[in-house]
Amino acid sequence: MDAGKPPTRVHSLPGRYDISGPSSERKLLAADALARLADKLEISLVELSIGFALNHPAVSSVIIGPRTEEHLRAYLKAADTLLGESVLDAIDELVPPGTTSWSATPAQ
Repeated sequence: MDAGKPPTRVHSLPGRYDISGPSSERKLLAADALARLADKLEISLVELSIGFALNHPAVSSVIIGPRTEEHLRAYLKAADTLLGESVLDAIDELVPPGTTSWSATPAQ
């Protein structure tokens, strides 16, 4: 390993992975709200996430990256998830379009 290069992304971008920071708190609150929505719809959070990406008109493609066979099975099941406009709108209210994943606030 190059002595000048950080060993992982966590080391190279420490603030992004600081669970105690304000952006992490916003991300955790959003994740909890999305999990409650998935529970209300009686689907998994994976199904809600993949269903959102597959059904939202502003998303043009979906790339998955399962690390295990179990992940792959969950993603494949989620591929059949149909979400109506009201659900997509509810997700957009929880995490507004243009929100960046590292800040959980709308991009400028």
